[in-house]
Amino acid sequence: MARAVAANQAGAFPLVLFHGSPGVGKTHLLTAISAAASVLTPGRRVRYMMAPIFIQEFQDALAKKRDRSSCKALGRENDLFLLDDGHRISGKRVTEEEFLDTISVVMAHGGQVVVSADHGPNGLDGFDERLKAPLRGATDCAIGAPDFGLR
Repeated sequence: MARAVAANQAGAFPLVLFHGSPGVGKTHLLTAISAAASVLTPGRRVRYMMAPIFIQEFQDALAKKRDRSSCKALGRENDLFLLDDGHRISGKRVTEEEFLDTISVVMAHGGQVVVSADHGPNGLDGFDERLKAPLRGATDCAIGAPDFGLR
């Protein structure tokens, strides 16, 4: 799935959820997808963001009461938006709503959203119901512990 996303060949999968225990390589996988996508599909607008950065930039925009469109553009204007550690926005209702809107806008213009999290579709207890729905419908890619050779 990661190779298909990077090569822009996963059009039938507009929302992908990579999940697994901490330390199995989700961050490495998302950064590799981001780097490969930029090389394999020049001109494709690709944005990788860690959830704490997404949260901070959105909260900064709210606190400064500036035009939030610049913050929204960070994710929404991309053809491929990758959010690492998506579970970290759980319980932050306004940020969850912003992320849900980002998913909707990116997918509406034919883009793709990739999320990594510690829990799969069945472990989304802290999320608002409106965000749970698309994440439960995402292409589910579980990542297990790597064997010695892969490590």
